Amino acid sequence: MVKYARRIYSIILIGLYYGNLFSENIGSEQQSELLQLFQHFTHPSLQKDLIALNALKKVEKGGETLRIELQLPFAWNSGVAQLKQSISDELLKAADCKVIKWEVNYQIATLKRANNQPAVKGVKNIIAVTSGKGGVGKSSVSVNLALALQAQGLVSVF
Repeated sequence: MVKYARRIYSIILIGLYYGNLFSENIGSEQQSELLQLFQHFTHPSLQKDLIALNALKKVEKGGETLRIELQLPFAWNSGVAQLKQSISDELLKAADCKVIKWEVNYQIATLKRANNQPAVKGVKNIIAVTSGKGGVGKSSVSVNLALALQAQGLVSVF
């Protein structure tokens, strides 16, 4: 009885909170299963799942294709690759589809500029690497930081 009551509560919650998240041809049972799958994948540093991060924006089913739209507040290419690898099969089974099309967008906040200084074209944020003396590896740290950020999809390095 308790399990049945939880399932009804879950279906009502999905309808109220996630009403626009799913396309109309995905039933409430499938919606519940899909949400649970996304809740099992957590960000290792933040210890939050994709639902808690409000990253899941749209789940649509068209024929045998499941389209998933994610919007993350930070670039996380390695995590998205891990996500795709770990739950794609289960998502396909839950949605009764054969193909998943992933659309991942990054909504990275731009910090407020000091004293309303004009923005540098194409630059959203700046990271300063400083030291009080020379010869301590500022250039090495800067290059390694830039390459690590590029690998995560945060910056483009020319």
